[in-house]
Parts: sequence; structure tokens; C-alpha cells
Amino acid sequence: MDLPDLLAWPRRADVPGMLFRRLISRHSTRGILGMSRAEQVLWLVFELCGEVSNGGVDQFFSNSSGERASLVPDALSELGQVELAATIERSLAHFPPAAARVERHLVVSALSDAARAELTAMGKQVDAATDTLVLELGRWIEAHPTEFTLANEGLAAFRPVSFPDDVTLKELLAPELAPDLAIPALYVHLARRKTALSPVERSLQLAIHAFGEISDEGGLSYLFSSRGKHAAEASVALENADAPDAAAIVERAMSVLPTPYPTDDTVRRAALAALDVDALARLSALQWELDDLRKPTIEALIRFARRERASLQ
Repeated sequence: MDLPDLLAWPRRADVPGMLFRRLISRHSTRGILGMSRAEQVLWLVFELCGEVSNGGVDQFFSNSSGERASLVPDALSELGQVELAATIERSLAHFPPAAARVERHLVVSALSDAARAELTAMGKQVDAATDTLVLELGRWIEAHPTEFTLANEGLAAFRPVSFPDDVTLKELLAPELAPDLAIPALYVHLARRKTALSPVERSLQLAIHAFGEISDEGGLSYLFSSRGKHAAEASVALENADAPDAAAIVERAMSVLPTPYPTDDTVRRAALAALDVDALARLSALQWELDDLRKPTIEALIRFARRERASLQ
């Protein structure tokens, strides 16, 4: 799902998490300092909320997130959360500057009762502010729409790819390149093309997108995306690529909507918004079904791309 689709997502509180997941590959390949300021603020604040919610302050400081803890106060201040920023700043005094993960873990395990009480209070403050922070992050994203660059052209279900711009198709389709690297790299290659795609290239692009989006976020996200209008073509493309089980999942996603399938984005999104709880649950479950088919689907797609090499540029 691209950023314009994310900004149109009806459940505003979902957007920061959805965008965060689409930045994972970018963070993996560039690190926090290689991201734009808008991306850094989203990453640092959402990571703080997630780590504290999942495992408390100990987890936040002990995990790799602790490496970036000193950057969090400024990010919070940019969201207007000055009081919480000051609390995080005070908590950093318990840790040596640039402490390694082992050092941070030792500090956490040896905290005095007073320091433990202080960090526990910090965790409660973060938990109490999380809903507000998520809403603030949503507003932050809307205010900086041009400052987010989505790795893998918006798909987050694949391993990070960081290929040079001049990488050749021959290199992408080489037998020695792992399929779960080749497929996202090929998708990025096609998405960035300035010229029209051939029928085979378009088929491959739609097939990869349908697989990637559903296995990443589920059927609802796929149908909501602007490329969801091409679901019928994507199903045929997966079938032609010898991935019939994945094609069947796309068909099942489409079946929750009225017939004929709505290709207009506004009409389709309105129909999705009107779905009942059971239909939404079925769409959500498709994510895990397709994820179970990950390896055979990716292998089918790369075989198809190599077989149709003459039609690819």
C-alpha cells in the first residue's frame, strides 16, 4: 500500500503502525540516521510505545531500541509532548552514554529501588499517553506526506532490498539470488519504470503486489489499496504463474464484495467500510493463509519471471 492509500485509510489510529511496518526495511538498510526527520520521529515514538506496551521499560532499554533512547526526547518534543520528553530525558541519566546492549541490560538488572520506581513511573506515563501519541503521529504523517520514502515501494512483507539503481535484470533473475530477495527487487524495478510495462511485466507486477499486500497486512488492506481495483487480473496473473493456491486466496478476498466487483476506488472502499464483522474476519485470516504459502508462491513467481525473461526489460 502506497502512502496516498494509507492516508485514505478510514481507521486513523491504524495508520502510524501500518506506515511503521513499511519503514522496517528502510530502517534495516539505512539505520535511524539514514531516515528523513519525519521518518525518524515516527520510528522513535512508535517504537517507544510498542516496546513499553509489550515488555515494559526494561524491554525498551534492553532491546536495540535502547540504542536510540537518547533521540526519543527530541522526537516527543516535536509532537508537542514536552512533559513526557522530559521524563524520558531524566531516565537516560541511569545509563552510561552510548552504552552497549549488554551494559544497558546490566544497568536494568541492578537498578536501585528508587531508580526502579522512577522507571516504572515512566512506563506508566508512556502507557497512559500511547493513544494520544498514536493520534499525534497520525497528524504528523498527514503534515509531512512528502517526507516518507517507503522501502520495497510500499510492500513490507519481503526481506529488505537495497540494490543500486543500475542493477540489471540479468542480475535480478540470476539463479544464485535468493527468490525472497529477487521478487521484491523485481517488484521495485517494475514500479520505478518510467516507460509502459509489457503485458507480462504488468501481470508479474500485479501478482507480486497481491501476494505481498495480502501476506503483509491482509485482504482488507489489499482490496483497499489503489491496486486492489486490479484484483481479478492479479488472480489470473498468479494462476498463470503456477501459483493457483495464492490465486484462490485473491478470489476469496474479492468474494466478500458485491458482484460485479467494484473497480472504482471510492465505490470499493465504501463497500469495504460497510462489511460486517464476519466478512472482516475472513479478510484478516487470509493474511496467515497466504503467509503459509509464502515459499511456494515466491518460487512460482521467480520461475515465471525467468521463463518470461524475453518479455521483461
